[in-house]
Amino acid sequence: MNDIQVVLRGNIASDPRFVRFDDGNCVTSFRLASTSSWFDREHNTWVDRRTTYVSVNCRRALATSAEQSLHKGHPVVITGRLWERAWTKDDRSGRTLEVEAETVGHDLTFGISAFTRFTRERHAGEPVGTPREVRGADERDPDTAAVYGAVREIGEPVTDVSGLTVLDDDTTVAADGAERETERETEAKRETAGTGKVPAGRAR
Repeated sequence: MNDIQVVLRGNIASDPRFVRFDDGNCVTSFRLASTSSWFDREHNTWVDRRTTYVSVNCRRALATSAEQSLHKGHPVVITGRLWERAWTKDDRSGRTLEVEAETVGHDLTFGISAFTRFTRERHAGEPVGTPREVRGADERDPDTAAVYGAVREIGEPVTDVSGLTVLDDDTTVAADGAERETERETEAKRETAGTGKVPAGRAR
């Protein structure tokens, strides 16, 4: 029988737990809380109904990214395969819902995020997609730089829903990246000085 494919929205209800196994595989797991609500027209307000908790498992490259990117309280959107697992502990037993995550992302309805792409290499005997190297801060893509630039222009600390500062240590990193870019432009001008050549992207 085919697995049930689901799309979930909710908040991370526990600190993500990262585990690396002896065979090199790894998993990041956490609890997701999703609360349904309805609009009470009589009182003109939204009322929470109930909260459903789901255990989420992220594996391989997704586990590494999730461990570095996710924190308790973050709003996320998850796609994956759903199943029900029976459990027994002492004299108690029950069932819990679990999701084997295929993709995980922040829910941008509630805040902003930034993305840094992995540089991936395949090696013999290594699972596809295992991260080998993360690009340096001075190699941020234009979209990521624009997000951080917009946050800095606000002129005051910006925090996400879990209370973590959005920029954190990246303010200095981004500034260093801008300085390095300026140094590269200056060096390019020196190399073309006296040669009669026009730097790429500029007309005579």
